[in-house]
Amino acid sequence: MRAVQLVSCCSLMLLIGGQANADASPERFAGAPTTANVPEGDGECRTPSPANLVLGGYIETYWAWNFARPANSITYNRFPDNRHNSFTLGNAVLDGAFSVDRVTGRIALQSGSVPYTQYATTEARRDTQGANPSDGSAWRFLQQATVGYRTSQHAGLLLEAGLMLSPIGPEGVAVHEQWNWSRSNLFYALPMQQTGVRATYPVSTNLSVQASVFNGWYGVRDNNGDKSVGAALVYRLPQRLTTSLRYLGGVERDAKAPEGRPWRHLVDAYILLWPSQRVALLLQGDAGFEMTRFGLSSWVGGALYARVQPARRLYLSIRADGYRQLVAHNSAGAADPMLFAAQGVVSGTATVDVRPQDHLSVRLEYRHDQGATPLYFRGEVLGSGSASNPYEPNSHSQDTILLGATAWF
Repeated sequence: MRAVQLVSCCSLMLLIGGQANADASPERFAGAPTTANVPEGDGECRTPSPANLVLGGYIETYWAWNFARPANSITYNRFPDNRHNSFTLGNAVLDGAFSVDRVTGRIALQSGSVPYTQYATTEARRDTQGANPSDGSAWRFLQQATVGYRTSQHAGLLLEAGLMLSPIGPEGVAVHEQWNWSRSNLFYALPMQQTGVRATYPVSTNLSVQASVFNGWYGVRDNNGDKSVGAALVYRLPQRLTTSLRYLGGVERDAKAPEGRPWRHLVDAYILLWPSQRVALLLQGDAGFEMTRFGLSSWVGGALYARVQPARRLYLSIRADGYRQLVAHNSAGAADPMLFAAQGVVSGTATVDVRPQDHLSVRLEYRHDQGATPLYFRGEVLGSGSASNPYEPNSHSQDTILLGATAWF
């Protein structure tokens, strides 16, 4: 991303500064005090608050082949590479973030196939008498939008509100910030976006804590009026170690669900290590549970990542991940599963990442998925894909290969 400083003195001046990190978090926006003056109503020139702007963006495109050759051309339960034998524009994003004194803001606009997946499960609300409708089509072009306030200009408590990318787990939405092109099963199962408020406080240079309240587990709106609460502890030693421990809890069942209205718990933890400048390792673990009318539903998952850099513009990465789920049941019935795979799923991924130029990544990736139950499509598939007649998964496994390119600034 590019950092831009805005200064005003009787006219507006735009000064483009040096490159900033691709993660435009507000703490990177603090600029040097300006000497410009602004005439006010009394004719006296006063020093304005320095304003800073960070602009960025990226484009992701790929071609993928599914060896199961599904007739509906869908690589099921995958993000973001879910199309077979098609050149696909995954996402095109324009991102801007600013700070003025202690006020911060950020907005990221997007278009492509990824936004449809992100908002596929958004709770639909109809419009009436001027109240706007709310569903995936209304929000999919917006990746995130937040407004924030910092109690101290440099390192105080940061309060933010709006639509945010979920901080749960080590993976994110943008491909160029990940080791692999496709995301793990844990990323696909966990929240991608959340709407609400959060407070982040830097206890020290390396340690920060966070508390949050969201509409629910995922997205712009939830399926009920209850809120979800979160807490986090993050410790960082740059290029040596990063550890994260997060909790998210709330009522996630529908108001009249047969499971009742149990409190759902999620614990997410990971540790990222750099044994050397060219080798990085990451271990992630997750667990969730809720006590329903049918008994205890629970799941546990994990992922192991490794990345090496054998040459200046070459990275090699592997990942193994999966989870196991237990669905509550008794003589009265059975609960709906919390995650997309009723019993469990495992995957293995290998990625070659070539960087011909700075800000350009070309990747070749192979992946194998294996489900305990049919989770994928193979050959001819029953169903039409409509809400009343959905496609029926007919395969326990799928193997894919992908060639993709992403560029960013």
